[in-house]
Amino acid sequence: MKKKVLTTLAFATLAMTLAGCQPADSFRKGFEEGLGKTQEKQIVKSEPLSEKEYPKAIYEKSQAFYKTELTETLVKLSATQTVDEDMMKWLYDKVDKMDALSAEVIAIEPPESYKDVDKVYEESMKEFRIWLQGFRNALDKRDFSLAKEFYENSTKGEKLLNRANGLLSMTYDLPAGTDGTITTRDLKELDSLAGIDRDSVLVNITEEGEEFIGKWGFVDKDGKENISIVLHKDGSYEGYGNGEYPNKEQNYMEGTWSYDFLGHTLHITNDTVYMDGHLKSLENPVWKFDVQAFADGKMMLMNLNSLQTFQYQKLDGVVKKTASIPAKTPLNTKKDSKSTVKPTSSASVNESQLLGTWNLDADNWDYEGLWLNEDGTGGFSWNTNNNEETYRGTWELNGNTVIVYVEEATQDYGKAMKNPPKSLSFDVVSFEGKTMQLKHNGKVAKYELYE
Repeated sequence: MKKKVLTTLAFATLAMTLAGCQPADSFRKGFEEGLGKTQEKQIVKSEPLSEKEYPKAIYEKSQAFYKTELTETLVKLSATQTVDEDMMKWLYDKVDKMDALSAEVIAIEPPESYKDVDKVYEESMKEFRIWLQGFRNALDKRDFSLAKEFYENSTKGEKLLNRANGLLSMTYDLPAGTDGTITTRDLKELDSLAGIDRDSVLVNITEEGEEFIGKWGFVDKDGKENISIVLHKDGSYEGYGNGEYPNKEQNYMEGTWSYDFLGHTLHITNDTVYMDGHLKSLENPVWKFDVQAFADGKMMLMNLNSLQTFQYQKLDGVVKKTASIPAKTPLNTKKDSKSTVKPTSSASVNESQLLGTWNLDADNWDYEGLWLNEDGTGGFSWNTNNNEETYRGTWELNGNTVIVYVEEATQDYGKAMKNPPKSLSFDVVSFEGKTMQLKHNGKVAKYELYE
């Protein structure tokens, strides 16, 4: 649901030189002196809108600013090598329209129930208005490179707008596709099949990320707690091999952690890493995790590099009360109130139904297989283009998620794998007889029971 027009273009187009123009000196100083001129213009608030009126008004007005005017401007700039006088007039007109629309968004007065949501919309528009002033001055000085100084304002405005839309979608169904046939409700229902709950991330984590502080891990099938990571209040972090906490001599990592509130990402930097008792250096010591669910002392993270998913629960007994997700109002788009998401079959399964070997066969030599034995042993294997990985260990069914606890991992047909994952997760999306759909590492694939 996130739109990243600004970050995709990265404002590279703003570094171009306008035709027949020279850069101006001391732009920043002149800009700061004139910064308050448009911001000081009195924005007259409207009469408070009703709960029925507000969501539609704020969403349509903010989308007119972002999706129509801003996106069109940046897309056209990205395809332009030289800006002539005709385009200069067009750009000034666009800036005027965006300035007016952003002011109109700020002017909307929300009902009491939408005060918190509206505050985020207003913060977003204020960041965009700072960028607009920088862009206008860059036009005046005939040097687009000057607008790059306000890149951070534009990206922060975009992130705030994404957050505002996310908060609004919790009570008001928003269009998510280009043709109006898919809504945010549809996307959330699809996410829920994989255990993803982004609403819980929005409402349960504060800007400081203090909710992450503590010991996190999992409980194995024998009821034993395995602490995987410890996030400290001072920003330091510890990571442990499976079942090795608190041993810091064999497989252990330490470093720092931080949380990007608007990006919903947990950042971990590994300063010291021990593998099998030996000090090692990682090629990529910085890990970024997309926080996909956070509620009731549990969280789901996806490594943005490997796309591997981790499900942790709080193991120090300190679980902060999580917020309740507000009930969504009846569908407010042009569709009827019936969801477009129709499951192909029930995904409710038990362990006995999963016993056996499940294969995914491609038309070429690619192969994936998951085997789940009655004695609790199991594993997963794949190969493609002479690359191969095999994971063996034990398995269990947690809800509708098959978890393989890795005890042995090899690659390239028998070579011991270095630093393998502790577990692999397969979300059962649908199940019907001898066929099931599993979601693993962000991909949904069809598996059939081998007989």
